[in-house]
Amino acid sequence: MGGLGIRFWLGMSVLAELILGCVYLALLGIRAGDESGSWLFGAFGILFGLPFLVSILRIASVKFPRVKRFYNKVTGADRPDVIRFVPHRFMMGSLVIIGLVLLYGFVTWILSL
Repeated sequence: MGGLGIRFWLGMSVLAELILGCVYLALLGIRAGDESGSWLFGAFGILFGLPFLVSILRIASVKFPRVKRFYNKVTGADRPDVIRFVPHRFMMGSLVIIGLVLLYGFVTWILSL
């Protein structure tokens, strides 16, 4: 892969290590009978796995034309003229709400000491 630099491969190796660590900890949680911990680490494994899978699709799209069509469809690379706009109000609103909940929890925790 001549076009992929060292930063790409370092990112892929870090993602792979995070995925393996999360899967390992999820399996340990299942073994110990801790359902909440296994769900948490399983969710983080999926979260780290999605960019890893998209990167694998990117690598495979160079060699296989069918994968290239699928990759272009998934990423929208085949439609460069379409203007993409994602409203950020919803994301910023949810971040503000989460921040307020965390602040409330932190303040109540401090006051309970």
